[in-house]
Amino acid sequence: MVVAVSGSRKNNMEDNSPSSKPLVSELSVSVVIPTYNSSAHIGEAINSVSQQTHKNIEIIVIDDGSTDNTKNVLGRLIQSEKIRYQYQKNRGQAAARNVGVALAQGKYITFLDADDVWAPTKIEKQLHLLTENPLSIVHTRRYMLDGSKDAIGKIYSGNITRRLILENFIVNSSVMGGATIFKENHLDENPGMRAVEDYDLWLRLSLKYKFVYIDEALTGYRLHVGQSSNNYLPVLNRTVNLYWRLMWKKEFLIYFPFSAYRWLRLRIYSIIKKNHAEKSQGN
Repeated sequence: MVVAVSGSRKNNMEDNSPSSKPLVSELSVSVVIPTYNSSAHIGEAINSVSQQTHKNIEIIVIDDGSTDNTKNVLGRLIQSEKIRYQYQKNRGQAAARNVGVALAQGKYITFLDADDVWAPTKIEKQLHLLTENPLSIVHTRRYMLDGSKDAIGKIYSGNITRRLILENFIVNSSVMGGATIFKENHLDENPGMRAVEDYDLWLRLSLKYKFVYIDEALTGYRLHVGQSSNNYLPVLNRTVNLYWRLMWKKEFLIYFPFSAYRWLRLRIYSIIKKNHAEKSQGN
């Protein structure tokens, strides 16, 4: 089932007549894969890209200072030039994605985390929607690679800012949009934004563009052991700070009640979790 919303918050000045539209198979797509010590899974991620039914793809891997054998795992692909590989000093996922976007040559850009995978028709189905909604961002439902139930509830299309403030239902590895969108709107590389920089970007983009949702599990998401516990409190605190900044941004003032509601709830919850963690360490 596909739930699509046509149009954009910007005026669409493109000629969308059938004669002006290129064939979907001719459209070029850049896949940006940031990686950090993901040698165990990055081969599977790239393989899922190679198996896409849409073939006009370039794969860009930005190695964010890995200390494992990631480069060795990718050696054959690098030598055969099947992927574009760039190593950089560790600067965080946001910086890695921004570098990948800067290098991208495709008409469209999509992101894939190094430990996630795609269903074979993911890119093709998104391109069909993007040709009908050229100034939109298309995202999909995810499925959990460990077979567990997805915690994300209802997902929305259209002007999603209010609903997105209340819950981040956008899956990083599912997003695709025009290259210009991501080249003009960068992820925040501030260390205080780590693990929430993607949410910040989707919120900012939701003010400018409509989001189109494919209600089909085309993105496989990997939840690692410890991912939901060891890093939970720091990420929670960064999310609280994100809502606080959101409350006072001029462009988001119309959504102040929703931002304030989320900030207050998460602020109280973060205090409770912090106290619980401190008591646990004291025992």
